[in-house]
Amino acid sequence: MRKSAKWHWKRSSSLDLCDKLKLILGGRNLSEELVWRIGGEAGMGIKAIGATFARMCTAAGYHVFDEAEYPSLIRGGHNTHQVVASTVAVHAGREKIDVLVALNDETITRHVQELFPKGGVVFDQARSKIDLQTQRSDVTFYDVPFVELAAQYGGDLMRNTVSLGATAALFDTDFRLLTEALKITFKGKSAQILKQNALAAQSGYEYVRRKYPQHIPWKLIRQPAESSLTHRHLYLTGNDALALGALRGGMSFYAAYPMTPTSALLEFFAEHAPRFGLVVKHAEDEIAVINMALGASYAGVRSMIATSGGGFSLMVEALGLAAMTETPLVINLGQRPGPATGLPTWTEQGDLLFALHAAQGDFPRFIVAPGDMNECFFETVRAFNLAEKYEVPVIILTDKYIAESHHDTPEFSLEEAAVMRPPAFVSSSSDEPYERYSLHSAQTSTRPFPGTKGGIYVANSDEHDEVGYSEEDATIRTAMMQRRLGKLTAFEKELPQPVVEGEPNAQVNILCWGSTKGPVRDAIRLLAEKKISANFLNITWMYPFPEAAVAEFVHNAHHLVLVENNYSGQFGSLVQLHTGKKIPYRLLKYSGRQFYPEEIVRKIEEIVTHA
Repeated sequence: MRKSAKWHWKRSSSLDLCDKLKLILGGRNLSEELVWRIGGEAGMGIKAIGATFARMCTAAGYHVFDEAEYPSLIRGGHNTHQVVASTVAVHAGREKIDVLVALNDETITRHVQELFPKGGVVFDQARSKIDLQTQRSDVTFYDVPFVELAAQYGGDLMRNTVSLGATAALFDTDFRLLTEALKITFKGKSAQILKQNALAAQSGYEYVRRKYPQHIPWKLIRQPAESSLTHRHLYLTGNDALALGALRGGMSFYAAYPMTPTSALLEFFAEHAPRFGLVVKHAEDEIAVINMALGASYAGVRSMIATSGGGFSLMVEALGLAAMTETPLVINLGQRPGPATGLPTWTEQGDLLFALHAAQGDFPRFIVAPGDMNECFFETVRAFNLAEKYEVPVIILTDKYIAESHHDTPEFSLEEAAVMRPPAFVSSSSDEPYERYSLHSAQTSTRPFPGTKGGIYVANSDEHDEVGYSEEDATIRTAMMQRRLGKLTAFEKELPQPVVEGEPNAQVNILCWGSTKGPVRDAIRLLAEKKISANFLNITWMYPFPEAAVAEFVHNAHHLVLVENNYSGQFGSLVQLHTGKKIPYRLLKYSGRQFYPEEIVRKIEEIVTHA
């Protein structure tokens, strides 16, 4: 986003701009951000229109964060898509909204109380049974005949696009921004489909401009310099960034069985497989998925799989096989609430300890939990490098919130995402079996690939000697365990260290991990406006545990707060195990919903008030 971009909010009165802003928002300063939400049933195109609105905002040069909520139904059920657009960086959603686009009555009844004072509801009164007399008097209802207008351009399915045009008119947005965003949304579709959607959007746009010419409270005016989509910001989900990181990291083989929230990865890699020379497999189940990937990795290619908790449960035995045979593998575990199928389309950070302890016995695995789009990209590249260097499974822990939410981010620097591959095994004329698991090497030895002369060894699931032959001798067992687990010690020397963000010597010190980074970041900014100094330490590389950095943070804290998206405070238990410090204040959420910055602020205010 260019620094010259601004939101301009105007209202037809003699009040000055500051008073207008406060009037519109009941005291809230909206010069920085706008929160927009659309709601309806599955099948109404909620997600596509939400993404188009976000693209319209990024085209004008604004930071965006958007998130979708939906039940595990193909059609029906209540769906929403919320976009926060801001002149400053925004990292999370918001509890309260400014404008609600309601494609059905359920959206109004569910969300009208979440509007800020002086907010607006855009709806089709002809298709509504809502009695406006019973609704909030401090909210404006904008009646737009979605269905009637949509009938001219393809029927009910176009009502979502009509509503988008109506919204653009409410903000007095340049219609060209909307048409450019529609071109991206419908890229690959026929020219006729794009034309129909553009005309449907225009009908809603023109209707609002005719009916509400003097009653539009908001105006979004794009600066001339922001007249195109060429500024170097990407609009990505965590899944998108992770997929790009995998491609940059040299992934050649991908296997998966579709499971929310990682299904989009399978779709992405399948679509782009010909372009990048990938082998992509939709396997019959997760047991086949991980064993296929181990076979591909054994053959010498960088391999990755993705699943959620239920699928990972089926992979556990083969995870141990990867460790025993020392076969590199990258696994994306996209968390959602359990147990069993739990809440299939909602979010939680409930699988940390599962990832840490999955499969019988002690063996090394590295675990990383990206907290933003940059980390989804760069740490995925690092995951591939580390998996091959140390010949261990690397687990990338995401969750539905970060995997499926969009966030604008600067273009990734490929120079900073170097691909590092260990030395290749050189062919040998020796007829002796190769000591693949040599006790004299530094944790790893050069890995020969099938067919390499002089590189014959056994990839054995039993305990084995240096060549791979089964061995039950106590001395060999002890030495092999030390060899494998020594990889953790070796990696600790290059373990990326977490960095404290926020005010130094702050009143409040927040500890979090993974996707909670975004809401905590925005909460820190809100706390500063309330004159409460705070900082936070977000952990990305979870295992090996960054003991020294966490210990220094927790033992020097004033008011130490844990923010974690699960019931038991799993990360808090690891902190206590490794540092001896029990975190005194905990904000835990396990409803299947993500954190909002506002609820973190309320918790901090409560702590400071009663301390």
